[in-house]
Amino acid sequence: MPSRRSHKNSHHGCSQCKASRVKCDEHTPQCLRCQRRNQPCSYQNLWTSYKPSNSDELISEEPSNELVFLNTASSTVKLDSKFGNDAMLMWDKAIRQHITGHGFLYHSVSALSALHLAIVYEQDRRQHLAKALEHQNAGIALFRPGLNNFSKDNAEALMTFAGITVIYTFALPLAAATPHTPIFVDPLKELRHVISLFRGLVAIFRLSIALNLAGNLSSGIRRVTQIAPSFEVDDPAAEASLDLLAPSIEHLQDPAARAMYLHTVEALRKILKRAAGMPNTASVILPWPGMVHPGYVAALEAEEPIAVVILAHWAACLHGLKGVWWTQKWGKATVRACGTLLGRNWRRFLEW
Repeated sequence: MPSRRSHKNSHHGCSQCKASRVKCDEHTPQCLRCQRRNQPCSYQNLWTSYKPSNSDELISEEPSNELVFLNTASSTVKLDSKFGNDAMLMWDKAIRQHITGHGFLYHSVSALSALHLAIVYEQDRRQHLAKALEHQNAGIALFRPGLNNFSKDNAEALMTFAGITVIYTFALPLAAATPHTPIFVDPLKELRHVISLFRGLVAIFRLSIALNLAGNLSSGIRRVTQIAPSFEVDDPAAEASLDLLAPSIEHLQDPAARAMYLHTVEALRKILKRAAGMPNTASVILPWPGMVHPGYVAALEAEEPIAVVILAHWAACLHGLKGVWWTQKWGKATVRACGTLLGRNWRRFLEW
């Protein structure tokens, strides 16, 4: 009997490669092997790429019963290893724990699932996109009253909703695009919206800590935040690129503006070091908007050149994320938009 062909295990490969016992490159929405064979390509993990066994059940208005719905949610809404194993477990547990008791979280999960369906099944894109928007609007309508009644009973569910909404906002333009329309109309404006939503997530997290309402998710995020510096590795090339901004910041007349930019650059420097130590890990790169100085958001809104250059550096980190379906194309589009916006004298800061 011939020996089994050796291969590298992948928990996130497509079903077809797993059945053939070969390594899958996990390219979405269709891996390269399935493309070459001109065959269907399906996944079992939403956060990388998945094909549900019953899409009607996934996006139905209400679960038929708690057990079936919990199984659907826990099997389709999971974080893959690209998000970082600790983060994967925390968010997955939070979704499983709170999804059946909070309508806003149910709708948020369903909205994100429908967006992914719109990307995978392009022929039914409009149907799934409409369902995603319907669920997200319903979720927001339920989320707002819950936020006004912040308590230990709903703090973790509200935080989970906020986290999924950030990912939904990343995914929406990817799902809405057609072969005849651009993915991004104004990537800088759209990314500013993502940053604002992420800062809202951080605000909920800090409020739960301040009010001593922290549950497993909040406590886990705090632990990950505390150990994050241990992953930092020097990245001389990236740091040298940031150092080019130092003279421009020092020449600013406003001391408050100097302090704001120095704080924001230092936060990005930490992200770059952690990305060097844990490459291709979304949970390492995504927290930067929650670390920036509050004044940076206003500076970015005003399209100040230094703020735009800093954003381009973070967008380059996003571009480096591979296998996270909802961040695809964001980094490249943002860097290009930054280059277009900046004048000739500032574009040299993007030549890294």
